[in-house]
Amino acid sequence: MDEDAWARGEDTYFSAVARHNFTAERQSELSLTGGEEVLVAPAHRQPKVRGWLLAAKVKDCTKMGLVPANYVSILSKRLPTSLGDEEAARQKPDLVRETMEEVYDAEVDTRSDTSLSITKHLSNNQVNH
Repeated sequence: MDEDAWARGEDTYFSAVARHNFTAERQSELSLTGGEEVLVAPAHRQPKVRGWLLAAKVKDCTKMGLVPANYVSILSKRLPTSLGDEEAARQKPDLVRETMEEVYDAEVDTRSDTSLSITKHLSNNQVNH
């Protein structure tokens, strides 16, 4: 599966809503409007940037970038659309136990030290504001 499958719903992702407006200041960031629905990448796709999450627009999954973690509220973890109903039902009990810790635990670096690695991570994607 490709790296951006989560943004298309073809891999596990988190459904979230923007709590505040955010205006991107760098190419690697994604602007948000308060109340806007976004998809948040799973932990294994998150760049290691403390306080930031990789997210994509629900209405246009090609628009993705980093958003401040405290600007979004996670609603639920979503399974890939490719899973059948039986597979999704079998995995559902595990979803109740999981929390956003798995995403937040992926954050280890600081923003100023990782702009190059973020750009590299997003280099194959069209990053939009």
